[in-house]
Amino acid sequence: MDILRLLLLALLIVTLATTPNGNAVPKATIDTIPTVENPKGKVTPMPTQPAFEPGILLARVSTQAEAEQIATLYGITLESVNGSLARFTTDQDILALIDLGQKNNWPTLTPNYYRQLYNP
Repeated sequence: MDILRLLLLALLIVTLATTPNGNAVPKATIDTIPTVENPKGKVTPMPTQPAFEPGILLARVSTQAEAEQIATLYGITLESVNGSLARFTTDQDILALIDLGQKNNWPTLTPNYYRQLYNP
């Protein structure tokens, strides 16, 4: 059993010794979490607000007819239905449309969120 522990310790030491910056700890504060390190070595805060695709809204639907009904209700264009997900396009303010739907108890729309890992 001691030999196994010794081998595991040796493997750990070799791994840490051959890994570049193996013991580097990411630098961040509560204001910049999450962060990324760009190629120049500066710590750049990532956006804290969720980003979404402009002009695109999504909704869960059961049928094509339900998607068309939602498009008519909100005054937006139905782009496609894929399974239970409908994709809509609009020139209107997306957040204002979502608020309008919540106030009127209409079917829920959501923006097409995405995460951006690095923006040079």
